[in-house]
Amino acid sequence: MSQENVPTTSQEVNSQEMAMHFGLPPPEPLDLSGGNISENWKKFKQKFTNYEIATGINKKESATRVATLLTVIGNDAINVFNTITWDAEGDDTKIDKVIQKFEEHCEPKKNVSYERYKFFSRAQESGETIDQHVTVLRKLSETCEFGTLRNSLIKDRIVLGVSNCKTRERLLRVQELTLEKALDVVRSAEMTEKQLQELESDSSVHGIGKEKSKSVLKKQLSDKEEKSPPNKTFNCRNCGTRHGARECPAYGKTCHNCQRQNHFQNMCRSRKKVHGLEEETKEHHSNTNLFVGAVTTKVEVQNDECFVMLPVQGHVTRLKLDTGSQVNILPVEELKKIIGSNPCMDPCTHKLVSYSDDKLTVLGTVRLPVECKANVEKELTFHIVDTNQPGLLGLRSSQDLGLIKVVMMTNAEEEQAKLDVDVKSDKSPQQLKEEVMQKYANVFTGLGRLEKPYHIEVDPTVTPVVNPPRTIPAALRDRVKTELEDMEKRGVIRKVEEPTDWVSSMAIVEKPDGSLRICLDPRHLNKAIKREHFQLPTIEDITTRMANAKWFTKLDANRGYWQIPLDEESQLLTTFNTPFGRFCYQVTPFGIKSAQEVFQKRMSQHFSDLEGVETDIDDIIVHAETEVKHDQRLHSVLERCEKINLTLNKEKCVFKCKEVTYIGHKLTKDGSNLTTTKCVPLTRCQHPLTKRELRDFLEKRIIWESLFPI
Repeated sequence: MSQENVPTTSQEVNSQEMAMHFGLPPPEPLDLSGGNISENWKKFKQKFTNYEIATGINKKESATRVATLLTVIGNDAINVFNTITWDAEGDDTKIDKVIQKFEEHCEPKKNVSYERYKFFSRAQESGETIDQHVTVLRKLSETCEFGTLRNSLIKDRIVLGVSNCKTRERLLRVQELTLEKALDVVRSAEMTEKQLQELESDSSVHGIGKEKSKSVLKKQLSDKEEKSPPNKTFNCRNCGTRHGARECPAYGKTCHNCQRQNHFQNMCRSRKKVHGLEEETKEHHSNTNLFVGAVTTKVEVQNDECFVMLPVQGHVTRLKLDTGSQVNILPVEELKKIIGSNPCMDPCTHKLVSYSDDKLTVLGTVRLPVECKANVEKELTFHIVDTNQPGLLGLRSSQDLGLIKVVMMTNAEEEQAKLDVDVKSDKSPQQLKEEVMQKYANVFTGLGRLEKPYHIEVDPTVTPVVNPPRTIPAALRDRVKTELEDMEKRGVIRKVEEPTDWVSSMAIVEKPDGSLRICLDPRHLNKAIKREHFQLPTIEDITTRMANAKWFTKLDANRGYWQIPLDEESQLLTTFNTPFGRFCYQVTPFGIKSAQEVFQKRMSQHFSDLEGVETDIDDIIVHAETEVKHDQRLHSVLERCEKINLTLNKEKCVFKCKEVTYIGHKLTKDGSNLTTTKCVPLTRCQHPLTKRELRDFLEKRIIWESLFPI
């Protein structure tokens, strides 16, 4: 050992002996019961590291250091230690491995987006100095991965989040502002403000510039009136005339405005209410009470409300149009999102009341630029209220921004006539089709998947059946295998390796275009499936709701049943045999007897609230009296499809027609008629020889009886 290292070693020894001599206490146990566990671990780790250095334990063997750690870390952490899975044998005695495992347990997975959100949302709090604020910002930025931009973004956060508006203005005027310059400016402003407060406090102590309070002046004035001679006259505020003391003609009289005594109505100083607008006399005009509409401190869900999304100082804000409100309202939380967590507000000179005479506490007013759709920007005054409801745009502001137009109708018949006129759309059927195909491309692409899985209920008393695989013609074998692989790639079916109680046979149907449709033959399974017995709509039910309709669009769900997923238990019920192994459906298959009712139920749940929309299994029809209404309703339907992840078959969709075929009927503006294929005279029908032909014959007979009742 060299001589130059000897002093250092003796110093370490002396430090360790001193620590042992003074009985250096170990760090407090690690708190894992609640709070910020990550922060608790960081503090404990720092204290334990210092404790090891001070006591010399860091020079000991790794097993000794681990034993010391487990001695001081506490019971909760020991329980965690006992449940740790080690990578290799002996890792539980290595201090580095133990520390690493505790860090993995205490340190949550970092979400950079959320960490940056916390950083950019942090503003200087009341009573917090700039040095304290910067310390918090530096700590928050450690997990944000800003890299070389860290100091620059901290500087920006100081400028935007400083609580003093004048200081913020001063910072914005500084050219080439850096973090150091920003800190100097804010520190200087804080020091100046503190010195001014000390000077003002000294001035008040020594009586420099001290003004008399209003209560003192009022008392002095009343004392002078009492000391004035009895025969001296004065202007009376109760009757409005000059007279001597105790000679007021209003004494004992009742005011017709406030119903109080000892003053006349024309001298009443109480507020006057006019449909929720409260005013005071001219000498108190600065305290005018203005009426507002539905802003309260309670959350109320109301129908027929109109909302707009407008950029307020560049921040898109949801505002309610309220033509009954005299002022604009903005919740304080929304204001913080726009201009920061410590917004500067001007004092409010008004009081706000509602129809129920509830008074709202106004925190202040601000003027903010608002831009409407017509690229018109207006600077509006907003009253800031502590509420959890959306903001309001009053009548005058809504008119100034071109959002509403007041039209006084005097002729009800003329108004109805205007509504009956077919409003022309500027889009042809082809243009509308191209527009929606481009705007809602996801709706017309691929196979959708609704959210809630369907659970097939079966009768437990029915004995399960396992059907053997059917023989496939050799000419179709390769095509069937290709179709199965394609269905598996699309997530329609999956391989089944485990034993299942139910196994159905596979059915192959060749489509008119030459492609194959693979289904399962669930004739035995259907005997066990319980139906939901959801009532299906009839053509009569649908056509009665389509009175006066002139424009139609028919949409077709792409392989509708396949868009409803099955839960794990129900998937195994649909297992079917093939020469290439067993498969089961992950979606609702064609053929099971409950599929039709389940799909109709889902469609009704998703589209029944939309006006001018009818559903029949996988067919959706949109109808309206005018072109404009039709186009609006079509967009609403496609937006709903996009929201619930329902896709459509664009090859079968028909857009914006004056007549359309729907459920075997031709729908026009004049009503509904059967298609020619359904109107075959019974005399032309051949004698039914099979069960299917008999069913078709009876169907035609029912149709004719509905048209020509006996």
